[in-house]
Amino acid sequence: MKIAVVTGGSGSIGSRVCAALAERGFSVAIVYNSSGEAAKALSSELSGLYAPCGAFHADVTDPEQVARLFSDVRLTLGRPSVLVNCAGKARIKPFDLFTPDEWRGMIDVNLSGAFFCCQEALKDML
Repeated sequence: MKIAVVTGGSGSIGSRVCAALAERGFSVAIVYNSSGEAAKALSSELSGLYAPCGAFHADVTDPEQVARLFSDVRLTLGRPSVLVNCAGKARIKPFDLFTPDEWRGMIDVNLSGAFFCCQEALKDML
């Protein structure tokens, strides 16, 4: 069985990525941080149409939660062979109006989150 992990899997882009992977025979781990109901509904829908999928909660900015996420995916679906980092945070406003906390929040999700997920996924992909 082919297993894919999609962070931000319940978002507008992530949910489309999840559907495309499921249509191609992947079991998809739909990772969410704030939209659990959407992730669970998508998991149910895709599982009914294609291969088994699951909704998994994790804050990708927290390395411990990311490690737990991949452990849970292995136990529930199997060893992942694909990682799609769709989790993202954006603020639309002029550059000079960003606060340091807003900037750090975007960097934490968009860069550190992808980094932590890649580190964990690598363990299964080597």
